[in-house]
Order: sequence, then structure tokens, then C-alpha cells
Amino acid sequence: MDNRRHSERIPVELTARYHTAAGGVEHCRITSISREGTRIFLHTKEVLSVGQELKLSIDIPLDEKTIDGTFRPRWIKEKKNGSEYTCESGGLLSLATAEDRHTLLKYVVSISLVKLNLGCLE
Repeated sequence: MDNRRHSERIPVELTARYHTAAGGVEHCRITSISREGTRIFLHTKEVLSVGQELKLSIDIPLDEKTIDGTFRPRWIKEKKNGSEYTCESGGLLSLATAEDRHTLLKYVVSISLVKLNLGCLE
């Protein structure tokens, strides 16, 4: 199988919120991050489009901090469930500030080290 991924995907469990086109706020979760992007799961009443920009607020548990950024889907898998869509999407995550990028990087490094240490205990 041809793997086009250039950098490793790191599993994470981050809660986040995104701002809808109608002006509301919906919850979502980020399940993996790589150097080139992120994977996100969300429930929405609106159909998402590839390239559509979503404003995100991401909770970072390590620092008990919220960071802001935008997510631009490169691919979307959606399933209609009644009046809502359940979506899995991968795309480009851009963070608002260098401090936000540092906060996210610190979190990813910390969970990677924990998983590496747990692997050594097996």
C-alpha cells in the first residue's frame, strides 16, 4: 500500500470547539496530530466542505489552557444521522500565535514521552 504520509501521526485526545457558519459553537475532538496536519471528529448540522476554514479553540490539559487556531479540511468522511452529520476529517491546523504552537508542541512531546516510557515497561 502506498503511504503518502511524510511525518508520523501521533494519537492524542483533545477536546475542542469550532465556530459554525451560523455563528454557533459546537464541540469536537482531535484524535491525532502530525507535523503536517491533524485529524478531527465532529458532529454538525451543516455539511462541511474541503478547504472550508473552521475557527477552533483547543483545550490543552497539561497547561489547563485553551489555544486558538483554524482548521482547513483536506478530506472529509461524513455520515448523516438524522438531522446531523458525523464527520471525520483531516487537514491543516494553523495556530494563532507562536505561544500557542509552543503549548501544543509541549503537550504532544509530553504524551509521546509517556507512551514511550509505558512501552518500555511492557
